[in-house]
Amino acid sequence: MDSLQSLPPLSTLSTSVSSALNADLGTNHDLTQAPSIVAEFLTQCDDLERNLVHLNRTLESNLASYASFSNRIGHLFGIVNSKLTDLGSSVCLGSSVSDGEGLGEELPSLAKEVARVEAVRAYAVVVFQYAKKGREKVEQLLLESTTSYPIICDNLKKIYPARDGNPAKIAVRGLSLALPRGECFGMFGPNGGGKTSLINMMIGLTKPTSGTAYLQGLDILTSMDTIYTSMGVCPQHDLLWETLTGREHLLFYGRLKNLKGSALNQAVEGSLKSVNLFHGGVADKHAGKYSGGMKWRLSVAISLIGDPKVVFMDEPSTGLDPASRNSLWSVVKQAKRDRAIILTTHSMEEAEVLCDRLGIFVDGALRCIGNAKELKGRYGGSYIFTITTYSNNEEEVENMVQHLSPNANKIYRISGTQKFEMPKQEVRIADVFQAVENAKSRFTVFAWGSADTTLEDVFIKVARGAQAVNILS
Repeated sequence: MDSLQSLPPLSTLSTSVSSALNADLGTNHDLTQAPSIVAEFLTQCDDLERNLVHLNRTLESNLASYASFSNRIGHLFGIVNSKLTDLGSSVCLGSSVSDGEGLGEELPSLAKEVARVEAVRAYAVVVFQYAKKGREKVEQLLLESTTSYPIICDNLKKIYPARDGNPAKIAVRGLSLALPRGECFGMFGPNGGGKTSLINMMIGLTKPTSGTAYLQGLDILTSMDTIYTSMGVCPQHDLLWETLTGREHLLFYGRLKNLKGSALNQAVEGSLKSVNLFHGGVADKHAGKYSGGMKWRLSVAISLIGDPKVVFMDEPSTGLDPASRNSLWSVVKQAKRDRAIILTTHSMEEAEVLCDRLGIFVDGALRCIGNAKELKGRYGGSYIFTITTYSNNEEEVENMVQHLSPNANKIYRISGTQKFEMPKQEVRIADVFQAVENAKSRFTVFAWGSADTTLEDVFIKVARGAQAVNILS
């Protein structure tokens, strides 16, 4: 669909479904037409899902319409559940209906589809709320012309055109975001989610399809040459010249930041010391002779030369050994005090150590934002139970977990290792210990553990929710 106007009239849909239910599931309980009604409703459910996905992707221009749309869907679900209740059934709450009533398997199927569409609607509403809050904040800041937010994204969008028979790719879906000075904002998400595309627009490598961003109050569409002098970038892959020394790299980039004379020399020396490349003659060796960790440290020093107030770091610790990584983290924590930093990472540990706020970026959109504690609280409420046995004991483990926690959710199973999410309200840790000890008398348990929700668990849950919406679309 190309526009909101092309959506089907949901008020008509609600009326038609209500009339059909009243006609065929009325007071006389004539259920002979139930299968056809269910089939029609399933078709309508599919339409609703497609429309939800479409609206979710065009939130920035359809906020009011989206809210109205969501309310009408809720009304439609109310009609269906009311009729199920009138029939003396509570299928949606897990009960069943006998074949003798004429519905056979269709009514449970209907309830399942209603629940499926409702789950999509609930997920879309959450994303809608994040988009709305971000949009309102950006609009307020643009009116105030404030400089306390060095990074402001205003409905930033990137679409790569169709090519070689492949459809157009929406890399960034109308992002609105504001970052204050002194904050390191972490973005993590699956590969291809749009993180690097977002950074490439903001550093001037690619142009936005629509929208813009303001760095230090300057528009990236019209003032990129000026922005370059007050911006630092640490790319995903180093951009070093093998025949230049570390010192020569910093002298070159320092001059690009308008540093000269003694100020330039002091800045270079300070940068080399901050990343432990100053002593032992390392600064005057060719970059081609540096180890991978040394190259990354030099790239970080380049991004911070000239005291830029806006810094972008794209997976800066990838491939570093633990010692080099910890050294890098110390530099970033020191640097963020008077800067706004956007950092992308696949390391949950790095995200927790460095970032004041985190955003999970999936399919071109931020699906949630908050600090690590907030995200764990919002998507947690569960124990994560992991156990490793022989592969032929996996079914016994599943039965044990289901007995402990009927609503447990299996996260993964790999060669005898299984990971489950168990709601805290229905399981006690003492019971888990007892169950595992009892299980050891029946089969071999190589290792097991129970922990609170981690950032990795939050990421998996949010990413799966986004993928479910994409599959339904």
